[in-house]
Amino acid sequence: MADEKALRKNIFCGVCQTLLTKVTTPDRFFFVCESCSTQTEPNALDTLVALTEKKVRNTTFPQYIKNILDDPAARRVQIKCDCGSDVAIQTRDPDELSAVIVCAQCKKTYYKQSGLADVDDK
Repeated sequence: MADEKALRKNIFCGVCQTLLTKVTTPDRFFFVCESCSTQTEPNALDTLVALTEKKVRNTTFPQYIKNILDDPAARRVQIKCDCGSDVAIQTRDPDELSAVIVCAQCKKTYYKQSGLADVDDK
């Protein structure tokens, strides 16, 4: 990672140690001290942006799975479930983007990526 001193170099004015203000125009980017009007050119680290993403599990998906059996527009597929039923409903997990198949009789949930055989679209 970049040296912390290098990252903080252009935060404060080198003349009066006042906090610098970032100025951005369509063709230029620089820092200016509002106390002494000194302009400071940025270095490569000044334009560095750190992006942190926190993945949050969709908490409504389990409720969606419970309600999908009552949805007349849900996609019906034919698979063999452990309970003996061969009718299921196929949807997608919004977090994993994998196929999710719910048995219409016992409500057992299968994930396509977990080794489920290909679904026959009948």
